[in-house]
Amino acid sequence: MKLTIGAAQMAPNDEDIQVNLKRIVRMMETAKEQGVQVVAFPELALTPFFPVIYLRQFRHYFMEDHCKEITTIRNKAKELKLTTIFGYAEVEKGHYYNTAMVVDSNGAIAGKYRKVHIPAPMINNAMGNYEKIYFEPGNLGYPVIPADHVKIGLQICYDRHFPEGFRELALHDADIIFNLTATSSFASDWRSDTWKLMLRARAFENNVFVVGVNKTGMEYGKEYYGHCMIVSPLGGEILGFADTSQDDVLLTHTIDLEDRWEAHLRLPFKRDMMLT
Repeated sequence: MKLTIGAAQMAPNDEDIQVNLKRIVRMMETAKEQGVQVVAFPELALTPFFPVIYLRQFRHYFMEDHCKEITTIRNKAKELKLTTIFGYAEVEKGHYYNTAMVVDSNGAIAGKYRKVHIPAPMINNAMGNYEKIYFEPGNLGYPVIPADHVKIGLQICYDRHFPEGFRELALHDADIIFNLTATSSFASDWRSDTWKLMLRARAFENNVFVVGVNKTGMEYGKEYYGHCMIVSPLGGEILGFADTSQDDVLLTHTIDLEDRWEAHLRLPFKRDMMLT
């Protein structure tokens, strides 16, 4: 089965959520025009990446699943017949999560994932972000989400540093694992180098397609390097790569899901794994 994937590399987001929502809708329309069947947006796509600053007033960034903004995306996905994946700041009964949602081509919520690994890194002797202040660790595990004949796994940003989530999703037969992120360089070349290294390794070692979706440009004084990429399970080959200078562009590539089974035949990791 062939499937056309779109990774939506977004420029810095506006403080006005409605402005960001309009950009997402426009990029969904562009994806449809380009024949995309599944489009994915970055981590916290509806808001700026506010966790890099310390705020007393932050609740306006958080959304419930049936808010008007998410309903707008769902209605547009149904109109376009376009499976859509996006990150958002979720609130549920007083609990706050960094979440990714899959909306199928009928506009239904096919499933969601809450970020498990919440960072607060020190990089170049400066605080990387304050996510541990804003978000609780996810409590949904690692669900494989069926949507329009493809099985989708989700990871968010820092999760990619921990191979266990990718392995869990692969063991439950995810076809594609999307890593939605808002990763900045902090003026360090190794940040973008390890981005490529880890996503290629996760695809290769799990016999699964991996799609990394990042933002680009300057936001709150931090530079996001983009580098959206689509990676094959066959040797971890990069099938598509977005230049860091581009913003609000769509990286597209048509993949053949049968390549997963070719990868299994070459190196059957799942067969040979010692499970206890």
